[in-house]
Amino acid sequence: MATVIIGAGIIGSATAFYLTQEPSSTPADSIHLIESSPELIASASGYAAGFIAKDWFSHSSTSLGALSFDLHKELAKKHGGAEKWGYIRSTATSFARNLEINGEDWVESGSRAQIGGTVHEVKPNNLPAWLRRSKHDDVDIIGEDGSTAQVDPLRLSKFLLNSAVSRGVHLHYPAKASSLSLKNANTPSSITITSMTTNETTELPCARLIITAGAWTPSVYKTLFPTDSTRIPITQLAGYSLLLRSPLWNVGDKLPKRTNGANPNLSPSKGGCHAVFSTATATSPNGPNDWSPETFSRAGGEIYIAGLNDPSLALPELATDRKLEPEKLAVLMEEAKRLVGAEGKEELEVLREGLCFRPVTRRGTPIVAEVRPRVWVAAGHGPWGISLSLGTGMVVSEMVEGRERSADVSGLGL
Repeated sequence: MATVIIGAGIIGSATAFYLTQEPSSTPADSIHLIESSPELIASASGYAAGFIAKDWFSHSSTSLGALSFDLHKELAKKHGGAEKWGYIRSTATSFARNLEINGEDWVESGSRAQIGGTVHEVKPNNLPAWLRRSKHDDVDIIGEDGSTAQVDPLRLSKFLLNSAVSRGVHLHYPAKASSLSLKNANTPSSITITSMTTNETTELPCARLIITAGAWTPSVYKTLFPTDSTRIPITQLAGYSLLLRSPLWNVGDKLPKRTNGANPNLSPSKGGCHAVFSTATATSPNGPNDWSPETFSRAGGEIYIAGLNDPSLALPELATDRKLEPEKLAVLMEEAKRLVGAEGKEELEVLREGLCFRPVTRRGTPIVAEVRPRVWVAAGHGPWGISLSLGTGMVVSEMVEGRERSADVSGLGL
């Protein structure tokens, strides 16, 4: 039965990956993955933090979160994820600097750390060596050892995509889905895609349709079902990020030695990776004073900082059409210097500047559901796309094949 997946980010790639793994019965060469961007993994999947949590989710996503966390661990162990995409256990902390701003509590500042785990006593070996602190700063452990982890999301996305393609999945890019033919005006029968480079059209068989196009999911659905009154309640949230290298984070000195190259269970207690969720901050007289920096160290030696979002920024036609604002990046860099800069040492090295559009829902949980006969939507994961990616991919593959689901996603419908 021909299956078409629209969107080759981490959710679409994970779905294609699990459709090509046992016990799936779908032939890999009957799966078509459609991506409109001329650059693969060019939006949220490639520019995300890569933070993974087990139990930071609301009730409707709890089962999916736990499944996905376990799948991340299993996948890394089986395929050498520690080396291939930097999988490592992490320690999550909340960080409140003694700044004279407006005294807002960090819970009210919009940080996702507000749904973290229990606060634990902070010991010296729990603290990130790269975090600049002063005498009166407050640091609390909010993610227990073993319940949070870190990956490089770009490398993980590429692994999933390349694995699916190597098994026979057809990747069409850059191409967009332009029309859908229905059998008996109800279920899909074929789909027409248009090349973004030659404008040539191709008709593909399509008995099952899965839309995993992130923030572009509503427009894809409207294109394919122009007369359908169903609304896909997903919008975009633009977010800036910087990928840096700091003299304070020397990964070779901080990560524990591995005895097994395929073992991803690296403990952060000896100085491994950390996620730091900061209070709302004021970085410049003319800059925003209500954003919550999120900073993550990675096993590859990089430090990622984000948290500066712009809900008013319009969604471009393609992910690669994004236009970065130097002023926003300057605000991020100023905060990065405060958090991870080293006085009297070399400057922070900027490895990459980022702007991506995360798919969000008003309720704060993703849509993982069949929205009409043989048409599924898996999108709207907000800041949790990487964390929930593998569980989503597995559950959607089970949905389309009519198998028992590995997680309860009954609360994630429209």
